[in-house]
Amino acid sequence: MNTHGGLLNEMYDATFKIIVFGDPNIGKETLTQRFLTNLFVSDQTMTIGVDFDVKSLRVDGQKVKLQVWDFGGEERFRFLLPTYVRGARGGMFLYDITNYSSIAHIDDWLSVIRKEIRAEDVFPIIIVGTRAHLVNDREVSSADGIKIAKSRGVNGFIEVSAETGENVEKAFKALTRLMLGGYKPREVGVRPAIIDKFGLEHVKESIQRYLNLKSKTNKQITRARTIIAIKKSLKIAEKDKSWDDEIWAFTISLSKSICKRITPKTIYFR
Repeated sequence: MNTHGGLLNEMYDATFKIIVFGDPNIGKETLTQRFLTNLFVSDQTMTIGVDFDVKSLRVDGQKVKLQVWDFGGEERFRFLLPTYVRGARGGMFLYDITNYSSIAHIDDWLSVIRKEIRAEDVFPIIIVGTRAHLVNDREVSSADGIKIAKSRGVNGFIEVSAETGENVEKAFKALTRLMLGGYKPREVGVRPAIIDKFGLEHVKESIQRYLNLKSKTNKQITRARTIIAIKKSLKIAEKDKSWDDEIWAFTISLSKSICKRITPKTIYFR
């Protein structure tokens, strides 16, 4: 997890949560790491459930904070996706240009995403073809990618390479620009994201402390008890349900190195 540009007291023109999604083994983690650090890391482990990072950037003179949620593509984690879509303002569907089957599943992914989006929401999605440097191994042409993007009614198409850095920042800026185009300031009374309210490191520390304790004494933890414990740590009223989904989402992400199995309401330790 990274906190690039994610200081709580900094002022931003906008804060956006985005979802990076698609089949497993298509380069989601290497893409997000290239964007966050400008480094290529080839031996990334597969994302378990979801991973998240924060980075600030400037687009058209506006300072924007992005919460980047990298969703694990394995079928066994698909049930978690609706939880993470809530509160998001845009998405990237990734496929591997050297593997046609990774774009063939686009309709399955988009249907899950679009079920969670209200009709009045502005939720741009761009299609991103990864591993663009492997031109000799290409199975999906740029023309086919553009055609598929247009036929699905998404908002953009681009090909990138995490290895060379080609178009990586351009892709995230393009999505950010689309989100800014439909951005409305937060309505009075609408709660900010939990990491904006309490700070990413404070939330992370509270959850990590709970996980360290429970992984030594329990075989599993439940969603309900975890949320109660973290709310108590953060001094959030138990009846306040505003951040329940976010607390559980962050818990799943932080437990990935010690968990054996995840269900919608339980994390089982190794």
